[in-house]
Amino acid sequence: MSAKEKILAMSPPFLRAYAERIEHSSIAYRFAKGTFWVLSGALCTRFLSMISAIIVVRLLGKVHYGEFGMVDSTAAMFIVFAGFGLGMTGVKYVAEFRDKEPAKAGRIICISTVAACVTGGVMSISLIIFAPWLAEHTLSAPHLVSVLRIGAGIIFFEALIGAQGGVLSGLEAFRTIAQRNFILAPVTFLLMISGVYYGGMKGAVWALFLSSGIKWLLNHLAVNNEIRKYKIPLSYKNCGREVKILWNFSLPTVLGGIVVGPVNWYCYTMLVSQPTGYGEMGVYNAANQWFNATMFLPGLLAQIVLPILSERYGQNDHEQSKKILSLSMKVNSSIVTPIIIIGCLLSPYIMLIYGKGFENGWPTLFFALLTAGIIAVLTPIGQVIAASGAMWTGLLMNIGWAITYIAATKLSIGYGSAGLGFARFFAYVIHSIWTLAFAYKVLKK
Repeated sequence: MSAKEKILAMSPPFLRAYAERIEHSSIAYRFAKGTFWVLSGALCTRFLSMISAIIVVRLLGKVHYGEFGMVDSTAAMFIVFAGFGLGMTGVKYVAEFRDKEPAKAGRIICISTVAACVTGGVMSISLIIFAPWLAEHTLSAPHLVSVLRIGAGIIFFEALIGAQGGVLSGLEAFRTIAQRNFILAPVTFLLMISGVYYGGMKGAVWALFLSSGIKWLLNHLAVNNEIRKYKIPLSYKNCGREVKILWNFSLPTVLGGIVVGPVNWYCYTMLVSQPTGYGEMGVYNAANQWFNATMFLPGLLAQIVLPILSERYGQNDHEQSKKILSLSMKVNSSIVTPIIIIGCLLSPYIMLIYGKGFENGWPTLFFALLTAGIIAVLTPIGQVIAASGAMWTGLLMNIGWAITYIAATKLSIGYGSAGLGFARFFAYVIHSIWTLAFAYKVLKK
């Protein structure tokens, strides 16, 4: 008897019946299998990341951790440009064509790799050149120039990693992704703690750079192995035939990302420009760790939903597409609701974990958790937009969100990190209205 059969034999009858239903549904089985492997690999990463973040906060202190957060968010802004939406492009089109047109899938992989090298290189060089101006005039911290330039290497690696991740998800290689995470998580943990202990804030940025390089290498080996399994031929010579995909899908995707990343960064700069701004930024970063933790499982499910939706859309199977959308929304809601309720009730005690100066930051955590709940429900809708190729519509929605977010931040930034947290929450409440309206229209058709 296999391990799976033993587990089922010991399970209650209703669980056995549920497992049989999953096995007899190809969509449900793919969803469950992908969830198992993605969750297995990511749990270790998230756990070590949370422990690492708490240690880093206590070693650096509130102000230096705020500086680290701004350097990290600045690099993240450039990564949005460098990535050029290639990760999502890979997921959609590799999933859609891997079986019915392997040669086309190979050309898409090649054009994504070339584009990532170009955009990643351009953005890395741009940060190196403009680091002095950004540090002095935008971050109000001229001493961060050298640290920002270290981030240029992170940008280049992350552009390539985004394209590689899209290919792996498009091939539904979730087991391979999990195995990669088992290796990468402890390595990143040790690098980060060692970097902060010996090099302070600059050491933390160097640790991110080395971690990105290792992740690129592991992804490179994994992609080569997976495309051999699917017998997908790579043709850099003919990949120019797929350039139109960059215009129809990647361009609106990156424009949508450009709206989100830099707008977040711009709102952060409004916060750090306030009196005691970097201290408030430290509080906001601490609360954001719980925001990211709440979004952990919904984010994992999104990785599984998009390739399945794209593959089904490619086969014109809209009935199954509706089922996977409904399933993912129900699962996300059931996951985040108890976390949000408990987290909001315990928010004053949670913020005490980070040490002196953080105890009054509980309203920031409160709004961060509420925002995570809204995004968790909306995430599957975003996958529908991507799978159906309506990325220009998604861009317009993001522009509306950005205008709302900036306006709300300007009105509430005087309340510090709590004001910024409220502004983001309010922007997503408004964003949810037109997003759900779009989803209703699509599903009705």
